[in-house]
Amino acid sequence: MELYNVEDVFVSVGFPEYTYISRENIEREMKLGKVNRAKQILVYGGSKMGKSNLWRKHFGEDDIIKIPVNSNKTVDDIYSEILSELQAFYTTEKGQSTGITAALLGELQAKVSALFSAKLQASIQSTRTKSDKEAPVINPVIGANLVIKYLKPSRKVIVLEDFHYANEDVKKQISQDLKAFSDERQQFVMLSVEPLNTDLVLYNSDLMGRIIGISVGAFSYPELFEMIKRGTKLLHISFSNELIDRIVNESMYSAALAQDICLRICFEIDVMKTASIKQDYDDLGLVDRACQSIASDNEFAYNKIVAEVAAGGRSDGTTEKYKWFLRMVRDTDIPEEGLRNTEVLQRLRAMGHTEIEQNSVTSGLKYLPSLLARRNLPPVFGYNGGDGAERFYLLDKYMKFVFKWRPGLIDTLFV
Repeated sequence: MELYNVEDVFVSVGFPEYTYISRENIEREMKLGKVNRAKQILVYGGSKMGKSNLWRKHFGEDDIIKIPVNSNKTVDDIYSEILSELQAFYTTEKGQSTGITAALLGELQAKVSALFSAKLQASIQSTRTKSDKEAPVINPVIGANLVIKYLKPSRKVIVLEDFHYANEDVKKQISQDLKAFSDERQQFVMLSVEPLNTDLVLYNSDLMGRIIGISVGAFSYPELFEMIKRGTKLLHISFSNELIDRIVNESMYSAALAQDICLRICFEIDVMKTASIKQDYDDLGLVDRACQSIASDNEFAYNKIVAEVAAGGRSDGTTEKYKWFLRMVRDTDIPEEGLRNTEVLQRLRAMGHTEIEQNSVTSGLKYLPSLLARRNLPPVFGYNGGDGAERFYLLDKYMKFVFKWRPGLIDTLFV
C-alpha cells in the first residue's frame, strides 16, 4: 500500500495534486485559451474558488512568469519584474579616454526601473584601466515593445495574480498594451475576483474578441463529495456520508475550505499519513471543532475588516448602514449572482433596520469597494452593473464562514 502524507492529500493552500477536481466546462475553456496564444485569459471568481489551481493545472511553473499585483504597482513595475524574470540584458559601450574607438563591454541586467537607472548611471566596477570609461549606449524605455522583445523567444506566459487590486491607471494601460501582446501571440493570464473583461474592452475596444473570460464559481456537491472520498481513500480512512454532508455544507461549496476542514479533522483524529488499519469516522463534532479552528486562525484579519467597514464613510451623512451590511452577510445567503439594491433594502428592513431608505442603501453599496481600497483591505465585496442593474456581491466566502463561527465579531457592533 502506497503511503501519503495528510498535508499532500488535503491541501488548503497550493495545488492539490491528488485531490484536484476537474470541472468540464471550465477546463475546456482554459484548454482553448492555452492553445490560442493570441487570446488573453481572464479567470475570475470569488476568493478560494480555485482560480490559481486552474492555471496551475494547465501551465507548468517553468512555462509561466507569475507577477503579484497590488494597488501601488505601476505598469513599469510590472514590466520591470517580467524583464527581471527573463534576465533581460542591455548593451553598454566601453569607450577609452582618447575617445575614438568603442567596443562591446557586456550586458547589464534590468530588475526594476529605479535599480536599472541607478546601474546605468554608475560606473561599472569591473576590470578596467585608468584610461577606460563606460557609459550606457541607451537608457531603454520600459514598455510593451521591450517586454515583447524578450518575452517572445522565452515562450513564457505571464500570470498576473490578484489583478483586481490594480489601480485604474494600470488597468487602462494594460488594456492598451494587450492588443500589442495579442498581435505577437504573447499571452497573459489575469486572475481577478471580478469580471474585468468588460472593463478592459471598454478601455480598449480593440480587445473585443481577444479576451477569454472564464468564470470560476462554487463547486457542486458531487464534485466536493468526490474530492473528499478520493482523499480519505488515499489515507485509508472512511468518513460517513453524514460527515461528508456536513463538511460540504460548512465549506459553502469552496474546495479550499473543504480541504481545510478535512485536513483539520485528520489532525483531530491523529491521521498524519496513510493509516495501516482502516478506521471509520462519523462524529459530526469533528466538523464543528475543525471549523472553530479555522475561524480562530482567521479571526484577527477579519476583525480589522469589520472595524473599518463598520466605521463606514459618510457617502450620505450616515455610517449606521455599514454595520447592517455586515450583519446581512452573516445572517443571510448571498447568491453567486449577487443581490440587487432593492433586495438588499428588503433584507435590511426584515432584520430590523426599518428606517433605512433605498437611496441610502444604494450610495452605501456603491461606496463599499472604494472604502476597502482606501483602507488597503482585500476586495471582499463587489458592486457593479449598469444603471438600474447594479448588484452587490460577496467575493470572499471565508469572511462569511468566520462570521458564522465567530458571531461576536458582528454582535459587538450592536451592543
